[in-house]
Amino acid sequence: MDLVLYCHYSSIRRTASEQIFILTTHCSQGQTEHLLKYLIDKQFQIFNKNSNDLKKYSSYSLDFFLLLCRLLSFAYANNILPSNTDQQLNDEILWLKNLQLPVDDYLLRGHLSLAKELLQFQTSERKRFYGIDQLLIQQIIEQFLFPASTLIYQIRSIKQKRLSKQSNDNEDTIELKEPSIPICQTPMTISAAFDLLVILGTNCIDNLKLIDKYITDLFYSGKI
Repeated sequence: MDLVLYCHYSSIRRTASEQIFILTTHCSQGQTEHLLKYLIDKQFQIFNKNSNDLKKYSSYSLDFFLLLCRLLSFAYANNILPSNTDQQLNDEILWLKNLQLPVDDYLLRGHLSLAKELLQFQTSERKRFYGIDQLLIQQIIEQFLFPASTLIYQIRSIKQKRLSKQSNDNEDTIELKEPSIPICQTPMTISAAFDLLVILGTNCIDNLKLIDKYITDLFYSGKI
């Protein structure tokens, strides 16, 4: 695991990660579930204890995040429930909601991907809680992906409201301002954010309807 976290050579980090994954998922004599839970728990312990190291070695952290996500994905596909997934998911959502800009792309992609994998273990009710009640869907769309499109839509909505009033007053002044830069600016972070939206909408009709409404309003409303 130290090789995955701290080795300077990416090829060695990837090879060590692949060896851990193979050893875990191909364990004989029915020990896969036990070893899988153990290693996921160990990785979360390292993750929580060495969060500053992940920032310091951010370019190395991608392999650590990838290994953890692959193990979680394998666990979900094989109906294995790791321990403390609820608490870890709460921590990930909290990190996403309170991240400080500028944020490192490797860390951002890692946290988005980890939140996605942890959400797979949640019921539709819990997905709705995170997506709607905790405003995660709104945050991803308006801040992580489409802040400029969100601003344009808000301006269009104000203009439409004024036209419907048939009034010349200045109650709703349209103020053009510079849109904020999206938090996700690289292909790898943008893809991770979209993957998180997909998981939020999977088997949760309320989240899916909200995502559909956002995308339709932003890009297919037809309002000028």
